[in-house]
Amino acid sequence: MLIYYLLFAFNIITIPINKYSSKIYWYLNAILIWFIMAFKSLNVGADTPSYVSIYKNASTIIIPKNFINWFFPANGARFENGYLVYNRLLSSINSNPQFLFIVSASIFIICLAFMVKSLHLNTIVSILVFECLGFFSFFMNALRQGLACSLCMVAFVFAVKRRPVKFLLFYYLALSMHSSAIIFAVVYLINFLRDDFKSSILVMLASLVFLFSFDNIFAQVAMNSEEMSNFNLSTENSGGIVNVSLSVLMIIIVLVAMHYINIPEMYSKVYIFSKYMLYGAILYYLISLRSTQISRIAMYFKIGFFPLLSYLFDYSSKEIRTIIQFIIILVLITYILVIFVFRPEWTRVVPYSFCF
Repeated sequence: MLIYYLLFAFNIITIPINKYSSKIYWYLNAILIWFIMAFKSLNVGADTPSYVSIYKNASTIIIPKNFINWFFPANGARFENGYLVYNRLLSSINSNPQFLFIVSASIFIICLAFMVKSLHLNTIVSILVFECLGFFSFFMNALRQGLACSLCMVAFVFAVKRRPVKFLLFYYLALSMHSSAIIFAVVYLINFLRDDFKSSILVMLASLVFLFSFDNIFAQVAMNSEEMSNFNLSTENSGGIVNVSLSVLMIIIVLVAMHYINIPEMYSKVYIFSKYMLYGAILYYLISLRSTQISRIAMYFKIGFFPLLSYLFDYSSKEIRTIIQFIIILVLITYILVIFVFRPEWTRVVPYSFCF
């Protein structure tokens, strides 16, 4: 736990630097996060041993030639072709499994940096959201989905900017890392929604239809994918009703708070995207009460936290802005520390140790 206490202390201590240069603040904290993720020992993260095994055997693992397997791990395949190619490429450069985590941590940080810079997000909030709302710890454990979610951060930017070709490229790359990213395709459709009552009702009705038909849809997908079947069969549901309740409550509080601030017109589109994405996160959290690890899919939609919390941090009323900023920092750090202390088994990144 010491490394995490030091990390959060460093985040706070360096905040004054952000007033002088947000770039310096970003580099200092992002490099520290990268270092912790890149040089973790091979026993940090519940799924790490399986990734190490794949990496060590990357040169001998057969990559399916079927066309569908380049889009989805079908025909009995356990892993996505893209992820297998990724491992084979890296292992041909360096056979040490640590190299996999070094390169992957670099991708995590680069994708996050691209989103933050492209959407002009607050650097302090972006660092803390990444660390405290599950991305940091989850990525150290679930490497494949971490890569997929990071690539979706880039796809998110291109969805907002309405660049369909670039969106599809990064969407496909995400899908090639983890099949659960298939659901991220709906994010581009937010371009056709507005921030009004009619669009909200439309999304609500579509969500209800999806909620009640999910079991049948998921069963069909699971029949053709071992990966999705594992999601369905697992008895681990990331904390059950308590975790889901807290997660949904946090989203609702943020969405309600957004109605009391004035966001510059230039950010209205990002706001609309982020709002509907958090609606999607709520939907998957509710579904996860019945279908175990489906809560992991909410991670793709929780990307919406980055812009909304940035706007709360930057554009709250001047009279209470400092208080709001203090509350956001305090709640985020407290939230993840409580999880690390009381539920370290979730991702098994506690206790932490370096590879050296």
